[in-house]
Amino acid sequence: ALGPGSTAVVVYTADVRADLAGELAVLRGVGLGLVGMTVLVAIVGVGVTLTLSVTERTRETGLLRAVGLTRGGVRAMVAWEAACSALAAAVLGVGLGSLYGFLALRSLGLDAGAGSLPGVELTVLAVGVVLVAVLAALAPAVRAGRVPPIRALAG
Repeated sequence: ALGPGSTAVVVYTADVRADLAGELAVLRGVGLGLVGMTVLVAIVGVGVTLTLSVTERTRETGLLRAVGLTRGGVRAMVAWEAACSALAAAVLGVGLGSLYGFLALRSLGLDAGAGSLPGVELTVLAVGVVLVAVLAALAPAVRAGRVPPIRALAG
């Protein structure tokens, strides 16, 4: 079978594994690049949304400052708003992402298995989303705290 005119090919398992590992590394890199771009867009989106929210609620902020809320209180209010929004988005994203992942495995005919959901990784991801949102809220929070109550109520 392995004579001079043979079309048979000898393939070693280690070579196939190495080729597959290389292809998976490329796919992992592309996936991480896409996730990185998504995170960058999310940070900018949260920052812009909170900046618009702070700008539109200048009178509310001025009123709260006039009745005794401190600058730190205003900053904390904006940061908590970002954290609550991000937590809601993270819970929704993890839930829908898990459902879509399960459905993708089922459509490919793969066994999803019981308990195959990576709980620790998903929790770390959700906490990371909240932290990134709070970091993106820093600039709008500082801006909201700097608005004098008199100017905010006059506008």
